[in-house]
Amino acid sequence: MNDEYLEFFLSKFGAPTDVVAATSEQVESYRGILPDRLLEYWQQLGFSGFQNGLFWITNPAEFEDVLESFLEGTEFADYDNYHVIARSAYGELYLWGEKTGYSLSIIPHLNWIKTNKGSEGDIANSKANEAIQHFFAIRKVKTIDELVGSSSLFPSVLKKHGSIGKDEVMVFTPYLFMGGRKSPDAMAKEDLHVFLQVMADLGGAEIIDMATMVGNVIKHYES
Repeated sequence: MNDEYLEFFLSKFGAPTDVVAATSEQVESYRGILPDRLLEYWQQLGFSGFQNGLFWITNPAEFEDVLESFLEGTEFADYDNYHVIARSAYGELYLWGEKTGYSLSIIPHLNWIKTNKGSEGDIANSKANEAIQHFFAIRKVKTIDELVGSSSLFPSVLKKHGSIGKDEVMVFTPYLFMGGRKSPDAMAKEDLHVFLQVMADLGGAEIIDMATMVGNVIKHYES
């Protein structure tokens, strides 16, 4: 498959460091639900980890229950059908809406649900494949990582704790929104799905409207 967007993603993230093949049944179960191009990525790359587990392509089926818990009672629950298509080593979940594309992410260690610009217009105009290509092409290693000042945290995490497996997550102890520190010495490797469910059950996530914030900044500089 000749895909310059995927090639650009791989030029930054490299080949998968942990390969988890996607079965044909897993791929076909999302036919007509998620963009065909994403399903092609699953066939080519699987649900694999990059950069020693900093970034993972995910099987949305494994996150359905916890995602429902996170979104229950929010304005998003009835607006779109969301699927977790990727996640970070710190448990950030990247959500794809069937109508809105990449319009939400959940950042458990900050207790945030963050809105993004999304791709509602593209999807309405049958350009979902282009939208998912753009999602991968604009990912950057440094922005997926946590920063301590201007330095990336993950290299130090790797040195102390090792790579992050498919069902593992690095947890700040205490959580950052409870006063935790961005330090490998103040972190622990835990079960991903247990951690996410605990955070979902905690509730009270703050909705961070990044789409509006970015729009306001652009308007400010254009005025």
